[in-house]
Amino acid sequence: MTTDAQSIRCHRHEPGVVVIALAGQAGPSDFVALASRLKEHVDQRLATVVLDLSEVTVLHSDGMRALAGMRRWVGRRRLALELVIDSYAVAKTVQINDPDALTCAWPSLGHALATICGPATGFPSAALTRGTTS
Repeated sequence: MTTDAQSIRCHRHEPGVVVIALAGQAGPSDFVALASRLKEHVDQRLATVVLDLSEVTVLHSDGMRALAGMRRWVGRRRLALELVIDSYAVAKTVQINDPDALTCAWPSLGHALATICGPATGFPSAALTRGTTS
């Protein structure tokens, strides 16, 4: 599977929060490209990565293995990883292959960001800024 450059969008939402969105069919090449894009945003202030899968139509088994690898990569850097999954098919694939990943899943990007950044403050919640100091 080839990665369409338009299928991955990455931007810094708030201080300490990066949102990465995938679209279409997600396979291993997408997660390799995604990890490469994410490395551009890793710095001392980064605390949370939001992986938005709401536009993913199919999450292949190879894509699941790549997602698990990404979870390990983010974890080694002591970052929080939050997932946005609004498709039953994608949620079911994650549930079957990596049920623990659903503990950090949200039904929409708005829900995830409101919880992470706080509706009034706009800054990452203290509960989600692992390994950072005030």
